[in-house]
Amino acid sequence: MRNLKFIFLLICGTVLAQDADLVLQSEMGALPKYDLKFWEVSKSVDSIGSRTYVLKDGNIVIKEKASFIFNDDAFLQKEIRTYYYSDRPRTSSTSYEYDENGLVSLTRGNGQVIKYEKSPDGKFRFIRKKKIHYRDNLLEYYSEDQIINKDNTRYEYHKGWYKQIFSATGYITGNKHTEIIRYYYDYKLYAEIHKAKKHIRINVFNQQFYKEGIDPNAWISYIDKKLTDSSGLDAIIPDPMESVEYLAQGFEKIRLDKFDNYTDWTRSYRLSRSYTEELNKEYTFRKIYFTDGTEVGSTDFDKNWLSSLPTSLY
Repeated sequence: MRNLKFIFLLICGTVLAQDADLVLQSEMGALPKYDLKFWEVSKSVDSIGSRTYVLKDGNIVIKEKASFIFNDDAFLQKEIRTYYYSDRPRTSSTSYEYDENGLVSLTRGNGQVIKYEKSPDGKFRFIRKKKIHYRDNLLEYYSEDQIINKDNTRYEYHKGWYKQIFSATGYITGNKHTEIIRYYYDYKLYAEIHKAKKHIRINVFNQQFYKEGIDPNAWISYIDKKLTDSSGLDAIIPDPMESVEYLAQGFEKIRLDKFDNYTDWTRSYRLSRSYTEELNKEYTFRKIYFTDGTEVGSTDFDKNWLSSLPTSLY
């Protein structure tokens, strides 16, 4: 059943990512996950509430409010998000329906229903112009017909990590003009390589490092070999010196995350550098309601926590 969840999560996130009102803020590239490790909780939950604040013109203002409600099988049943990007907040909601074989449909707050239909041979599920194929209860690939492109995403798995290969091919030229390779471990993004733009992002110990002008194929070969020649998950977990090595190789640190706890965290902080070289500060507070009746945290802004937070990336 756990592997089936993995399928639902990837498929569901792909659909949601099409809608600008429902772009999920996830390190998985807009792939919402329902596994306990993804939500970073230690036990089953009934619901999670969160509020994200940002520093704007010297003031702390709310950016987003969200609620996630789970069913008895630990699948996400409903999510509600309110965005405060302007003077008029916008709220969106999505409800999910499942059967024993997977996700059946999702219903958006405006009443729109997207149904998932299985093909006669049982190998595919169709969503609009999207084709999804899975093998041994794991998502293997999906494709989608866009207006001028055909998008394809393939997945490869190995001992606790997986590799996602995304490509977009033009209908007229037949040329593959976009190819992005991402590596994940424990449901978290480890590395992202953009072949055309020749840049790489690597996440190490809640820090993100970035470098341009790389040889994409060399880095892909290096990470592939590092993973497949080893025990898998253990090889990709960085040692304490890896961040130092990246800086020595000319990488730039562009993001730093801090949490009050490893699991069941209720306060998180993100310090990041934008393309304009400006430092952005983002604070998220959440309250977790567990199925055993206990609860932790609060969505109220905690000013007392600010004094312990870093103000520089280095």
